[in-house]
Amino acid sequence: MVKANSGHNFELLQEKLDKQTDALERKMLDVKPWYLQGEVAATRRNENTLLEEHFDAQRHGLFKPDVHDEAAINDYIIKAIKERMFDSPVFKVKEVKGPSKEIPLQNVVQKSLVEEYESFLKRNQILEEDQGDPQKNAIQAEMLELFDKLDRLSSLHFVPHKVCLTILSFQIVNSD
Repeated sequence: MVKANSGHNFELLQEKLDKQTDALERKMLDVKPWYLQGEVAATRRNENTLLEEHFDAQRHGLFKPDVHDEAAINDYIIKAIKERMFDSPVFKVKEVKGPSKEIPLQNVVQKSLVEEYESFLKRNQILEEDQGDPQKNAIQAEMLELFDKLDRLSSLHFVPHKVCLTILSFQIVNSD
């Protein structure tokens, strides 16, 4: 008996599922309204059908967002009370205290980035020269001279070639 009852329940459930799937198939295969058909040009739909639909359109500017936070509303009210901006026909503007001195734009001279870097480099070189110890500079010069002599004695077998800092200039002469 239990098997017959469970078989009957299975058949009822199967019929119910079949009805639901048939209804879903019919719904999916029915003709869709024009706004769900993905039209590019409004040639097949009736005139003024867009006016019959409800759309959220923004015409004049941004809408203010709805405030749902109670704490934010309370903070806004407390701020208005502290600034005494309530029930007044005259709109009060809070004074902004900032730098009072204005710099005229005509007197400002803008330097290019290259000039800024050059002046920065010159300042650094002057500071390095002023702070240089003459005894230390003399020792460094003697060390460089000693290493050059050692390089010449070893016929430059053990060191890489030095980069020549002198610039060679050539003139092209036409032989016409």
